[in-house]
Amino acid sequence: MITLRRHSRTLIPLGVTIFTLTLALAAMTIFPAPADATNGRVNKPHRIGHATIRNVTINGKDGRLSVSSGSKLSVKLDFVSDSSRRCPKCQNQIIISFAKKNGRRLERVAGGRCIYSNDGHHSKRGFRFNIKAPKTPGHYRMIVMAPQAYNCQRALQYQPRLRSIAALRVR
Repeated sequence: MITLRRHSRTLIPLGVTIFTLTLALAAMTIFPAPADATNGRVNKPHRIGHATIRNVTINGKDGRLSVSSGSKLSVKLDFVSDSSRRCPKCQNQIIISFAKKNGRRLERVAGGRCIYSNDGHHSKRGFRFNIKAPKTPGHYRMIVMAPQAYNCQRALQYQPRLRSIAALRVR
């Protein structure tokens, strides 16, 4: 029997070590680690403020997308708006917009769309809406923001935290 010597003076059979490594590699292949929606592999939930966004697809695809400038994008997603415990009468909005990287920061570009405005706890599966891609070519992130404002008009003026939910290349 061939053995490996470890620094703790414990001997481990080489066959056991190879078997363990083989099992670990098989598990990583079958069950890959979750990834962000912007890498095109797995679409994990995005929590921002009162909202959780899941299962984002743009034109039927998730992750990275290449589109024409100003084109209509068909977006489908699931969301939960759940601030009812902290503020049951607050008006919650969900804003979808675009941002560009400026150094290490994402900066929101003008425009966007308020896709939800209501109070309390609500959830929607397969929620669909359209939004136009930016007109200027470049690399963008589709972002979500979840302010609490009196209405969509005010919410679109706020500069709350934002979270990237997809990557776009506008050509």
